[in-house]
Amino acid sequence: MEMIGEYYADKILSQGREKLAKRELVGYSCFGETRMEQDLFGWKIHTKRRTFEFDSELEARYCLIFLELGWRTVLIPTDLNYLAEILPRLEYLKMRADEVIGNGLKRVFGRKIRWDARIKTYQKISIIPADAPRFDDVEFANSGEEEEDTEEEFDEELEEEYA
Repeated sequence: MEMIGEYYADKILSQGREKLAKRELVGYSCFGETRMEQDLFGWKIHTKRRTFEFDSELEARYCLIFLELGWRTVLIPTDLNYLAEILPRLEYLKMRADEVIGNGLKRVFGRKIRWDARIKTYQKISIIPADAPRFDDVEFANSGEEEEDTEEEFDEELEEEYA
């Protein structure tokens, strides 16, 4: 079975940093708690803790996969035609992983055990090969992306809100 981390390295990281935009996915632990919708201004993904906004459905579908896998940061191809080309295979790999996990855990009755097994499986299939291109954060500092709140800042906001 082809792994998502390998596909990501092959199809996304191989594009080079000038063709990629970085997106922070803070508020990530959202297995089964995501919802994607279109509104007047674009596309949104709602998680239990956050709402992420996107300009296109392709970007939202792409990021939804990585949110569900538990990734905190993802690089997105800026060429929407290329993104449309690679997205179906990426969605297939995620769907196939969910099927395998679901079938493998049918006889496990403990919710926490199923949850832990799902997380460990997602981590395993998300491993990026060591020989994949690496980009350090300094190179993306001027990528034009808005800086997202860190998870700590978000937690502080929640504490203030409910204080």
